[in-house]
Order: sequence, then structure tokens, then C-alpha cells
Amino acid sequence: DNRGAARAMTEYLVGLGHRRVALITDNDAESVYIENRIVGYREVMDERGLPRQEVLLSFAEAFGGGIYPAVQNLARLPAASRPTALFCTSDSAAAAAISALTDYGLRVPEDVSVAGFNDDDGARDVHPALTTMRQPYSWIGEEAVSLLVEQVGDISRRGRQVMLPTELIVRDSTGPAPAER
Repeated sequence: DNRGAARAMTEYLVGLGHRRVALITDNDAESVYIENRIVGYREVMDERGLPRQEVLLSFAEAFGGGIYPAVQNLARLPAASRPTALFCTSDSAAAAAISALTDYGLRVPEDVSVAGFNDDDGARDVHPALTTMRQPYSWIGEEAVSLLVEQVGDISRRGRQVMLPTELIVRDSTGPAPAER
């Protein structure tokens, strides 16, 4: 449930007092799972009447090192308009964001909170350890095989969508929004 997970992460960040939460993607928005994460973020920001800041990079842009300069551009904004939290649609994007912020002289999470998505193996190794949404990869694999077996057993059967729960993993990269300067 990528939409629900993105809503939960955005709600978590807003609950910490962040009013300027930027979304950073590192895969094509046409990808269904990324599209659902974007929708979840937008829904919460719109429901709360908060401004959206979006950096929607394609996979090619992100893979080519686009996250770092995009985040540095956000870091250069005046403190009054700079995001106080970044919600990245992957852990690798979040790791690049942390690097860009710290290289610019901002502290994570004291100045800017950073959250990722997926709980990849390296999420604990990023400094500070990354707050992220955990995907149930084993369960996803089991369900995919089950759906495939159902489809092979009866090719006239319509496919069905399965929504699996995600889990918010809070680590050290997020904290309360900094006091207004």
C-alpha cells in the first residue's frame, strides 16, 4: 500500500511540527508505486493546507547523480522557505539527500529531517540512521507467486490487487521541526 505508506510518513513528519515537507522522487512518476507515493504525500499536504514542494526526478536523472544537486538547491533557499523535512521515495535518495545537506552545512535532523522508503539493508548504516517505511518484501514475494499460480491455474480469472501493510521505522534522521528563526 504505497499510497497509505506515503500518507503515514507524511503524517508522521507533519506530526513532528514540520509544515514545509518536500517530496523527492528518484524514479519515474509514471511508475505505479511512485505515483501512489506521490498521491499519498499530496493528499496529506492538501488536507492540512500545507504547501507542496516536489522534486520529481526520473530514474535516469537520479541515477546520474541528480538527487545531490536538487537537494543542495533546496538547502540554498532562505531558512524561512527551506523545507524542514524531506520525504524521499527511496532510501538511496534519502542517503544522497543527507550527504547533500551535511555537505552544505545543515544538520540532520536538527535543521532538516530526512525520511526514506523501503528499509533497505543500508538504512541503518546511513548517518544518522534513516527513518523509513519498511516494505514486507518476503510477503510481497509470496503473494506474487500465489497470484501467479492462481492465474496459471485459471487463465480466464481476472487479476486482483493485494495491499500489504508497511511499517514506519523511526530512527535518528527525523526529529521535531526547528523553531522558526
